[in-house]
Amino acid sequence: NDSGLNNQTGLITCIPYTGKLSIYQHGFIKPSANNRYLTYADGIPFYWLGDTHWSGFNIAERFNESNDIRFTSMFKGMIDRRLEQGCTVWKAETFANNNEQGNPARNEGGPAWNNGGFFIDLNPGFWQNIDQRIEYLASK
Repeated sequence: NDSGLNNQTGLITCIPYTGKLSIYQHGFIKPSANNRYLTYADGIPFYWLGDTHWSGFNIAERFNESNDIRFTSMFKGMIDRRLEQGCTVWKAETFANNNEQGNPARNEGGPAWNNGGFFIDLNPGFWQNIDQRIEYLASK
């Protein structure tokens, strides 16, 4: 029942990619022919060095502020630092199904769900904040 999304039509024009991001230059990653390492779709090797930020989508790593004077955004600062260190993979979890001790997942957009309705009444603000984070990640 979202009049902003239902019955929308339009035209999409696709153009060749001209940027520097490897995934768009070489394609998605996949197992190599011998299943011993990962490559991009075009066969170029993919080096997997990752970091897990379990709370990367939540208030613990704020998008619009930081508790570390080196960064104006805790989230962006952590991403940028990991890139400087050579990381190629970032892993996180929304914890949207978590309500430990009555403390549901939340970020600057609020809790993941309205009125405690897990998977019933989503709060768009929470998910839009995650969209901002994914957009920042994708730009790197």
